[in-house]
Amino acid sequence: MDLNIGFKADEKYVSTNLPLLKAWEIHDVKFDGFEYSKFAGKKDPSATYEVLKIKFKNDNGQFVHTLFAPKPGDEVRSKRTNSNGHEMENPSNLENFTKTIGHVLTEVCPEALNKLSGKSTTFEKLCKFLEKETNPKIGFETKIKLIGDKDNKPKFPYLLSVFEVGGDAVITNNCIGKNLGFTAYELEQKKKIESAKPTKMPALDSTIGQGSENNTPIKEDESDDLDFNL
Repeated sequence: MDLNIGFKADEKYVSTNLPLLKAWEIHDVKFDGFEYSKFAGKKDPSATYEVLKIKFKNDNGQFVHTLFAPKPGDEVRSKRTNSNGHEMENPSNLENFTKTIGHVLTEVCPEALNKLSGKSTTFEKLCKFLEKETNPKIGFETKIKLIGDKDNKPKFPYLLSVFEVGGDAVITNNCIGKNLGFTAYELEQKKKIESAKPTKMPALDSTIGQGSENNTPIKEDESDDLDFNL
C-alpha cells in the first residue's frame, strides 16, 4: 500500500531558535522582557524553585540573565583579604539581586523603578510587577556588555564594589546602556581566554565501555521566599 506523503501549506521548515550572543562583546540588542517561572528540582522533585529571567535579543542571537529567588542568608556579605592584607567585604547575593534589577530598570523602564522605591515585597509579587510594568518596553533598543564564565559562556560582568567594611555596595561597572566599555581587568581576562590552548580531545572511540558519561544531576540552589527592601 502506498503511503500518502503530504506537506502542509503553512508548515515552517526553519528553526526560529536563536543562538546565544557571544561572550566578550558589546551587543546592540532589544529588551525582550522579564519572565517569572517556577520549576521542580531535579535532585528533589518535591522542591520548587523560582527564577526571574531578564531577556535580550537581536537578529544574531539572544541572552537571558537568570536570577534565583533570594533565600535567608543571601543578605550576608562574605569577607576576603586583599593583597595588602586588609579584610574586605564582597557584595551580598541580595545586593547583587536588587542592584542588577535596578540597573536594568534605570535604562529600560525608570518609571517602574520609581514605583518600587522604598517598597518591600515578596519575590513572586516583584516578578509579576516587573513583567507587567516592562511589557510596553519590549523592543526597547539598547546595548549590553557580556563577558565569559569559566566555560566562556556569556554572562553579565560583576557590577558592584564595596570599598570599606560596612560601606555601601555601589555599581562600578555598567552592563547595559548606550555607553559601555570593557575594564582593564576584563580585557586581561579576555586575552587569557583567547590565548589559551584548546583542550586535547580523546578519540571518538577511546571511551567506549569505560563509563565516561557524566550523569550527575544539576544542583539548583535553594530559593525560599525572603522579604527584602529595594
